[in-house]
Amino acid sequence: MTAAPTPSRIDLSYVSELLEVAFSILQRHHDRDLAKKTIAMQKYLEMSKKYPKRESREAMNRALRDLTAAVHIHLNSELEAVAQLLGRLP
Repeated sequence: MTAAPTPSRIDLSYVSELLEVAFSILQRHHDRDLAKKTIAMQKYLEMSKKYPKRESREAMNRALRDLTAAVHIHLNSELEAVAQLLGRLP
């Protein structure tokens, strides 16, 4: 089994948007796991800006995958809650 190819550069605008969504979720839900993943992604983003030549792509990709998964879990649960609420309306 071969691993999926990883991009040579991480889309920093995507990372910034993902962080904004994570912060928005954290304002409504105090999820310690999401907070840890958000902080980790922030630190990798800051390090990549501060040390652009340093090779930390693998760690940053891992942090990005973890944060994306955590955000998706929250968004899916909110979507399900809205669907249940709308299902109860006459």
